[in-house]
Amino acid sequence: ESNVKRIEQKFDDPIFVMDHDDAGKEMTRKLMKSGSRCFIWPKSVSWDIDDIGDLAENGKDIMDEWVVDNSYSGVVGISRLILR
Repeated sequence: ESNVKRIEQKFDDPIFVMDHDDAGKEMTRKLMKSGSRCFIWPKSVSWDIDDIGDLAENGKDIMDEWVVDNSYSGVVGISRLILR
């Protein structure tokens, strides 16, 4: 059983937040293709920010609503990811 499946069984509707880099983008695509819900980094976030921890360190209030509003799955999510 994969870690993703264990997380999805333990939590109701989890949102996966990958790093803000090419590897994170590829992992996000794979997760969304399998039906998982993932955060897609908005264009407004500088590429200098590597992950969600960097946002917090730089004084950004990370609101649950912001993460939810930028989270997608399936074909819609993959399309948004490609356009990003």
